[in-house]
Amino acid sequence: MGRKQERNVEPSMTWRIMILVSMIHSTSTQWSDVSLSVITGSSSYFPPGSSVGGVKLPTTLTTRYKQPNAYHPNLRFWYTPDVFLRDKVASGSSVSEWQNVANICYNGMPSTSSCSQQKILVGANEANEKLVQNVSMWQPTYQANVLNGWGVVRFSRNNTEGTQGQFLQMETNGQAGFETNPFQQNRYTIFLVVRTHQNVGDTGVMGILNLAESSASNSLASLSLFSSCTSCVNNSGLQGLGCSGTSCPQCEQGRITSFSTLNLEYGEKLDDNSCAAVCSAQGGCSFSSIPTACLDLWGPSGARSYQSSNNWHIVSLRVNGSLAEGFIDGFVASPTPPLSVVNATPPAIQQLRLGVLDQANRASAGFGTIDLAELLIYNESLSLQEMDRVGNYLSGKYGLTQYRVNRDAGSVYRTAAVSKQCGCEVPQYLSFLCNTSVGPYCPLNAQLKTGTCASTDSNIKIITAYKSLPIPVGPAKGQTSGGNVITIQGYYMLPSDVDRQGPSGILGAANLSNIDSTPTDQDTVINSQYLAVSVRQSPSSPETFATACSIVFKAVSGTNNADTLCADWVPPNPIPAIVCIAPPGVGSFQDLTVYWHGVATVQSHSYGYNAPAILSVSPNSVDYHGMTTVTILGRNFGPQQQYQKVLASRYKFTWQAPSQVLVSTRKQLPCQSVTWVSDSKLLCQVPPMPLVRQNVNTQERSVKATLTVQVSNQRNRISLSASLLYTNVPSFYSCNNERATGASSDCFKCCRNFCISDALSTGAPQQGYIYSSCDKTCYSYCSQSSPARPILRRLLQVYSKLRELQKRL
Repeated sequence: MGRKQERNVEPSMTWRIMILVSMIHSTSTQWSDVSLSVITGSSSYFPPGSSVGGVKLPTTLTTRYKQPNAYHPNLRFWYTPDVFLRDKVASGSSVSEWQNVANICYNGMPSTSSCSQQKILVGANEANEKLVQNVSMWQPTYQANVLNGWGVVRFSRNNTEGTQGQFLQMETNGQAGFETNPFQQNRYTIFLVVRTHQNVGDTGVMGILNLAESSASNSLASLSLFSSCTSCVNNSGLQGLGCSGTSCPQCEQGRITSFSTLNLEYGEKLDDNSCAAVCSAQGGCSFSSIPTACLDLWGPSGARSYQSSNNWHIVSLRVNGSLAEGFIDGFVASPTPPLSVVNATPPAIQQLRLGVLDQANRASAGFGTIDLAELLIYNESLSLQEMDRVGNYLSGKYGLTQYRVNRDAGSVYRTAAVSKQCGCEVPQYLSFLCNTSVGPYCPLNAQLKTGTCASTDSNIKIITAYKSLPIPVGPAKGQTSGGNVITIQGYYMLPSDVDRQGPSGILGAANLSNIDSTPTDQDTVINSQYLAVSVRQSPSSPETFATACSIVFKAVSGTNNADTLCADWVPPNPIPAIVCIAPPGVGSFQDLTVYWHGVATVQSHSYGYNAPAILSVSPNSVDYHGMTTVTILGRNFGPQQQYQKVLASRYKFTWQAPSQVLVSTRKQLPCQSVTWVSDSKLLCQVPPMPLVRQNVNTQERSVKATLTVQVSNQRNRISLSASLLYTNVPSFYSCNNERATGASSDCFKCCRNFCISDALSTGAPQQGYIYSSCDKTCYSYCSQSSPARPILRRLLQVYSKLRELQKRL
């Protein structure tokens, strides 16, 4: 019932079919709301919530450029584990209510039935509709730290047939149903992050989501997402694939009754992907040899794969009138929806339940054992790009790497910033889309409309200049204080779906000849609100964001999709580009990330910061006892936090700053302290000259030293401007104490002679005092390398660090 006829396609037609099917499923690239993206941007608002009602958006959902906009007018319900984390709910706790975080009332919000001025005044800022379960035995549980560190709501069936179990349902003022029905117009979009658990002996189906008509209608019409249970044929092994024990492999290697798949029912039509009919007709199916008829249910040639419901998936359901379709892990992974019902009579939905297939008007059946991490419901049929952006957020949050955003340069439904010229050097997961007969996938030397394809795939180019686009050599670099311009250039860099001023403004038009070239047109301005560029040293390090990002170039001629033969294809011109003001930072090899509506394009090691440079040191000479503060002027010293000490090792009790200033003679020592004044000025308290052999100018009694500013992994170049002079240096510092053994060593003799000579030349008092003083000094100097000395010195260092740690704690 409701079987998809468009799945049976010729392999050679895969690419063209993808374009045509996309056009069928989304006839417009217009946003569901012309003024707002589904993802947060620079103008997104995060109200504080009510101190009286206590209902507010979790702080974990207030990140710009990366998360769904909780105040998007079409987002009716958003259920997320963030609320359990915010409220410090213990793992294993029963869930009597899952709080909705979409469009929470705030002071100044336009008045609606769910958010009246009266509600705002008394702080009752939660919608009347609640996802609840008031019967304790039917309440699911919250399980913490299940998926990528996030918790889930776990629903469990109470028997193997699934006739009893746990569920949540939507209620308004204690009655099943809605205050304002989001499904009334039969245009809506639903996102779920879900998996099922099939245990030993489980049979039937497991309900995940069920939207049904009112109980008074006695109708079975609904929109239902459910899973099929799998069992063994002819009792070969334990029943079910969730089994354990010696019999389990016999079943998995033998015959099964059906596949555990996600299935969709809409109206009274069913899209059953379990392939039960095929398996029954041939006496069972096998994982080792999946029938072609089953593969055809799961996607077109090149994209077909078994997607077990017992694995985590991001499921996107979209309804538009008589058409219902479901994408599993993105529409690139399944360009023809693996879930699809066409020409159905739309049900008059009045109820919503989770964790069960039935409603009040259907016999108890289809309770599931499922984990549900997140659920979003929009009361509009979102565009493919909008769906991709929300799915991308869910993928990043839960670490579901099987989700693939649309990075196809030739698709008008692309969501990521990409750069291509000719060729098919695309990631393996996109290889089935590549057709070298059409642009921009034409092979090298292929004849284009004008000229030939001169090069294969090209990377996005990043330079530190404005509207001047030479090809950079190595990573582009800027000053550590930030403020310089970054220009990012690449084919297909811009979003493709906003259209606020008609076809002439749409950035993703197939033909670019009529696009408004002005940077102030409405499409460009609104898209810039959802553009962000960040710099970070590694995926685990904090991001710093550039500012004032905007579009400066956009293609106004050429061909912008891959449905044009190479002989007619013209590369977009000019090459699109955006500019931003760089943030402050340090490090030579940084990852630069471009976010368009939450979808990230990472350019690894493509941006860096200039190395520090010392221009002057004042004063440039200090007594060899040190402890004098010198002023270092230069550039690219980095931000202040680089010079704040952090606990580098809890085991060694070491505190160290990421950046430091070093004083180098024949031994390198850090400054006693460093004070950051600005990116171009540091204060260094010079350490005493180390007790090691030095290149002493015995006539001037001085030793040359060099200052080095080390910022992250970079250092300044050695130059005269970084020089420092130790003065009043005793001549015995020229004696070799590296292998000294005590008073009888050559070091002691050398040191004593220089020490006495220096004392006599400076007019020291009685000779007896000179001799005893020099003996003491030289024994200390020449014993630096004795076996006991390093041990004593280490003990003193540990004691000093313990005292410092005690003070800090």
